[in-house]
Amino acid sequence: FKTAALARIGDDASGEEVKTDLKRFGVSTDLLRVVKGGQTAFGTQLTMQDGERSVLIFRGVSASFSKSDIPLTKLTIKWIYLTSLGGNVALARMVIEFAAGRGMFVAWNPGRPELEKGLRALSHLFPFVHVLNMNREEAALLAQALALGERFRPPAELAVLRARRGTAFGRLAMWAEARCELELALGELPPTNSEQRTQLLVDLSAASFYALDLAGTRTYAQEAVSL
Repeated sequence: FKTAALARIGDDASGEEVKTDLKRFGVSTDLLRVVKGGQTAFGTQLTMQDGERSVLIFRGVSASFSKSDIPLTKLTIKWIYLTSLGGNVALARMVIEFAAGRGMFVAWNPGRPELEKGLRALSHLFPFVHVLNMNREEAALLAQALALGERFRPPAELAVLRARRGTAFGRLAMWAEARCELELALGELPPTNSEQRTQLLVDLSAASFYALDLAGTRTYAQEAVSL
């Protein structure tokens, strides 16, 4: 892949290290925004002996990432990997909708600040995201949103969220949890949504395979083919 990083960094020593590392791995730095007199973001992870961890984050100049930092009209790319924007859902929406309108693929790693915005702020973006990447804690936040959503949202929207959560569990190799969410999503999705049902059946077949359920693998695969 030909890749480029789009981020805001300071003109400090840490910023120079970021550029050096990116170049070492063959990642273009042409889209980096260097802020004069600014401080580059960094994070420190504290891990206890029992495995519990805490992450301390200083966002530096990246905290004020804005629309003007993203030259969308100049991007001729196939994939966008979007990470946390410090809770700026409006900016994430702009990037994701831009990509969807131009047939680009989107991988999204929303952080806690985005997920804490809740179901209403995020649900309409998930259908345009091809790969959703979350850790266990973030998946748990999405689960809380689903619990609230069950009380207030239509089944079709819940189906999308359950499918994304199932995908997140699959990324963590939590196949039983992934299969449970995908099955619930399939049950809530209207029969007329054949394309989405087919994708869910394919994902269920894969989850069953990795869970060593060959009968389930075959059943879901056959159903997908029949659609």
